[in-house]
Amino acid sequence: MRGYAAVYDTPWNEWLIEQTGYVEKVAHGAFRKALTRSANVPLLWQHDRDAMLATTRSKTLRLKDDARGLYFEGDLPNTQLGNDVRELIARGDVRGMSYGIATLPSDSRMDPHAIPPTRTVTNAQRLLDVTLTYEPAYESTTVEMRTQGFAAIPLQELLSGVEAQADDAAGATPSLGAAGLSQRERELRLSILERGGTF
Repeated sequence: MRGYAAVYDTPWNEWLIEQTGYVEKVAHGAFRKALTRSANVPLLWQHDRDAMLATTRSKTLRLKDDARGLYFEGDLPNTQLGNDVRELIARGDVRGMSYGIATLPSDSRMDPHAIPPTRTVTNAQRLLDVTLTYEPAYESTTVEMRTQGFAAIPLQELLSGVEAQADDAAGATPSLGAAGLSQRERELRLSILERGGTF
């Protein structure tokens, strides 16, 4: 099995843009440092740490930062879960990937003037996992069998510079607190920030 857990310079899906009020992209090379710092990265099913399929330590998961994105190759286990996932990929039910990362506020840049506002992740401190999913945040990610390729940070946290750490969110349901913001409230907050204010 092989594919891309992340594809550089591509936005996440429309649903997340609607829910969070901003676009997120990953810059070229954002995973380089994390790949040298992350001792054992698991391949998971749906970000579930109890549904581990492979690891970098055992060499059943191999990761590489290339010109397109975060490339992976993995060997699925001969277990009930592994066989079920293999079948779902072969049938085309599962086509995408996701990832979990730990970042610092300085590891991304926010452009509040873009419409919608755009966050670009430029660096990951650690790679927490890569995961197979039927509903990827980034639709450009891929997975396929060789025989045949996440936590949303609420907009108000990004704009105020107070980001929740991915380590804390790794096992939790993604926070979509910004979903409750009306379009008018988003515009007002951006206007305040543009004038140098805070909230």
